[in-house]
Order: sequence, then C-alpha cells, then structure tokens
Amino acid sequence: MAMDIKIPVSGHNTNNHLPFLDEDAMTSDDPLGVPSQQSVKAYVDNEVAPKVEYAYGEIADLSTGASSWTIAPVAGTITRITLVMEAAVTVANAAVTFEIGGVAVTGGGITVVHGDSAIGATLSATPTAANTVTAGQAIEIITDGGSTTASKATVLLEITPSATVTTAWKKYVFGEIANISAAASSWAIAPVAGTITKIWTVIDGAITVGDAAITFELGGTAITGGAITIAYSGSAAGTIDSCVPTALNTVTQGQAIEIITDGGSTDAAKAVVMFEVTPSA
Repeated sequence: MAMDIKIPVSGHNTNNHLPFLDEDAMTSDDPLGVPSQQSVKAYVDNEVAPKVEYAYGEIADLSTGASSWTIAPVAGTITRITLVMEAAVTVANAAVTFEIGGVAVTGGGITVVHGDSAIGATLSATPTAANTVTAGQAIEIITDGGSTTASKATVLLEITPSATVTTAWKKYVFGEIANISAAASSWAIAPVAGTITKIWTVIDGAITVGDAAITFELGGTAITGGAITIAYSGSAAGTIDSCVPTALNTVTQGQAIEIITDGGSTDAAKAVVMFEVTPSA
C-alpha cells in the first residue's frame, strides 16, 4: 500500500517538508529531495545497463578470399563495425562483409579502396537490418580477395544489448588459438577482478582424425569445469563450443589466463576464445 508521508525538516522549504521529486535523470541533485520509486528504478536501469558491448575479430589478409569468425558476447544488435588495417592494399579494392547464421548483415559491408588505403587506416559501417545476435552466436567475417598485397586487419563490432541490468555485471575478453591441432599455449588477460563464469570457442575450419581438447589455467592451476572438447565429427567453420567453470576460476585484474591445446586433432584450424568474467566489485 502506498502512503504519502511528509518528514519535517526545519528551514528546507516553506512547508518545512522534504520535497517529493519525480525525476528519472535526477537532474536537480537535491541533497534532501525524496525520489519516487519509478524514478529510482529508471535511473538505476539507465546507469547500470551497458550502452554497448564489443566483439573483436581478425582478418589474416584482406587480399585473400576467406572467412574468419568472432563471437557475440551478449544478445543484441550490431550497431557499428570498425576495421583498421596494418598495410595498404593495391591494384583493386577489398570488400569485407559480415554474416550471422549465413545471412548477410544489411549495411554491414566495408570497402577498402586501394588508392586510399594505408597503414592504420580506419573504416566503418553502420548496419541497418539483419544485425541481431544472440549471446554466444558466431559472426562470420568474409573477405572477397579482390585486392593485392597482404594486409592484416582488426575488426571491432559494437553491440547494443537487448537486455538491461543483467549484462552490466559481465565483462568479456577475447583470446586466440593459432592452430587447435597443434599442442601449445596462448594467453588472454583478465580485464577486471572477478570470476570466469563462461567460456566459448569458435573455429574457422574443420578438424579431422581426433577431437581437440582445450583447457584453461590460472597461475598454473586448471580451471575446474573449464575444459572444452571440440569434436572432429561434424566440425566446420563457425562451430561454437562452450563450458561453464565451477571452481578455481577467480581472477585478479590484469591476470594472465592460459589457453592450452593438446594437439589431439589433425588439420590446422584457428579458434577465437571468449571469456565471460563476472566482476567481484
């Protein structure tokens, strides 16, 4: 039951009562003002909800027709795509497009013009449709190989979450495995102190002969529940796997996260790894 209660405060206003404020943005910043429940909720939802999240990808060579992959950290809409290149391309333009579930992202194409390209050049696109993703969904990055001269590129996808509040407590960090069929270690860095609550992988090609086992360690200690087996049977470019760690998964800010492959499979395949970290503070 709602009640209208006035609390006397000497000298604050003409009625000697606290003012009742209905301000979603809290713009008056009144030290004695009492906000409405609706205003408190609206303010918290707006401040706590993240404005955007990001997915990172890589193109090994803009001048080679190929696909690479990244992973959507949250459910939402891809609102901007930015690309930065490491070298100029020549002879002809390089076209980069993006697909979700085999469907091209409308307005998501980026053309690298050979005459204007240069080291560190940045290009962007603003998708307009077919740009909705689910959490953990694979996003395909496609190059047409139209240009000449090798040039690596980094891709940043800006995602506006479809949910509020809950996604605000998660942080995401990306790692890479150059070849899941070769026994080796690679590394990522924890962005905040907290707990690793989920791990995803996406591969850019099929593997054969045997499964690939991926494990993760913090300070030389294996993360409990942190193993991913990428099955060779049915594997293909864009295959997503995941796990949910249950213990020994606490990180400090800036701590190294080791990504370990056992080399159990055959055929080279790159993998992108995404860690979800729930902050401790």
